Amino acid sequence: MALTKTPIELSSTPSIVDGGNATAITIDSSERILIGADSGDAFNDDAMLRLQRTGDRVFIQLKTDADQNSAILFGDVDDDVECAIEYEPANKALTLSTGDNTEAMRIDSNQAVGINMNPNGYGQLSVNGTGVVLALRASSGAGQLGFYEGGTGRFYFKTLNGSSG
Repeated sequence: MALTKTPIELSSTPSIVDGGNATAITIDSSERILIGADSGDAFNDDAMLRLQRTGDRVFIQLKTDADQNSAILFGDVDDDVECAIEYEPANKALTLSTGDNTEAMRIDSNQAVGINMNPNGYGQLSVNGTGVVLALRASSGAGQLGFYEGGTGRFYFKTLNGSSG
């Protein structure tokens, strides 16, 4: 990939023009990048990249060969990858990693979710941990955990509305 630098003295707002003679990419004086047409509203001070399209949806697509993963990586000056959202095309899984890029959650090709574990064969939601593994909180009144079959409630666990027991 070729890298093109535009000296700031050549333009107050360096930009790249597409084949339709419209500005496709704009780099502002703070080195933030806008891809698309500027709507005139303020650029978020924390954002370095903004994608904008008037009158239509905007997507970001990461596309690789079928045997290569693609990801959005989050890091800092101490560690290039602390957290990640990663797609594994070989097994059609999406993973979320935290804490020094340790896998925290996996959604497999059957839409089964595993938290701190691979969900294979354990049901649609599998959670692994120590101590309190699953905490459910009702914001007010009695809490309830319901089990449904075909949309019909079959079995419930209910709290004692403020009492323990």
